[in-house]
Amino acid sequence: MESNQGFEDWVVRFSADIAHLFPDNFIKQAFFEVEFLPDVVQKDNNQAENNLAIWTYVNRICTLERVKQGRDYLAFFKQDLNSIESSYGVSPAVVIAIWGIETSYGQTRGDYKILSTLATLAFDGRRQDFFESELTAALTILQSKLVKMEKFLGSWAGAMGHTQFMPSSYLNHAVDYDRDGIADIWSENPIDALASTSAYLKKNGWLRAVPWGKQVFFNDSLDYALAEPRIKNKVSKWEKIGINCGIQNKGLIGSIIIPSGAAGPKFLTTKNFDVIKTYNRSTAYALGVALLSDLIDGQEPPNLSWPGHEYTLTRSEISELQQLLTDRGCDTRGNDGLIGPNTEIAIRKFQHENNMTKDGFHSILLLNILRA
Repeated sequence: MESNQGFEDWVVRFSADIAHLFPDNFIKQAFFEVEFLPDVVQKDNNQAENNLAIWTYVNRICTLERVKQGRDYLAFFKQDLNSIESSYGVSPAVVIAIWGIETSYGQTRGDYKILSTLATLAFDGRRQDFFESELTAALTILQSKLVKMEKFLGSWAGAMGHTQFMPSSYLNHAVDYDRDGIADIWSENPIDALASTSAYLKKNGWLRAVPWGKQVFFNDSLDYALAEPRIKNKVSKWEKIGINCGIQNKGLIGSIIIPSGAAGPKFLTTKNFDVIKTYNRSTAYALGVALLSDLIDGQEPPNLSWPGHEYTLTRSEISELQQLLTDRGCDTRGNDGLIGPNTEIAIRKFQHENNMTKDGFHSILLLNILRA
């Protein structure tokens, strides 16, 4: 164990707290080589989907090579994926897209020791309770002999296997699709991981035969306050108020999102888009999965017209924006430097009070107005 007295003391306390859950000496043996990993804390504060402009992130996701590989794998695993879809209702292209984004189709599954990453983040991370729970789940996986210690590797955040399951997700959703006696998401064969991802999405509310959504177009007079995830309408109603959805199913229910502000592309998103966000709560991530899945499924690339000229706020600038909004009576409920629904609601409130376009976007113009 790396010499870090605070971390070592924390490990002793944590071990004592959960000792009643495991056999004698199991935790001591499991934690024998656990060490504090400073770079894990640094990576936790610099996740790409949170620190890149959404158009930069999506363009990095939807590369020609990733699309080509995705189509190849979609064809190669066609029989198994169709069987998985029959069981869980999730589009094979969505599952393949998640696999491609998470680990480049199994090529970058991570070589961090799971126990060390989770212990590091539980000791010195943003979400201590969450990672303590995940560490307990990881120990449960080991104690159950579902994987050997030398194969118990993953990402810097403690996610494992082809589609990067957290330990609790593995315990709750992993599927032994090939019926070899273990839900082996660590195997070179990805099929258990792909089935497990489908099972996860279904458990979180996936609707069979419902698309994630589609790019839509506004008329010039539309009130941008309607483009808010909490507002849900049928396609027929959206079209009646001036949104060109281009969707045949007029009864489909969805929300309108404008992730890069009024100058950028607009999307109608269904419940299935929200389900993708249970996998990773970032809107950029969910949109990346959605758009990549469409391309893998053979659709033509959309003309998104991202506002590439827009300056991208840094995390510290977003934190400043949040504090300034709160100071002006538009409470963001924290200033963590991450854009979430509370910050978007606060931005819209400020925009409404100051006769601005109510798009909820965190622009440099908004920050400068708040500074002034």
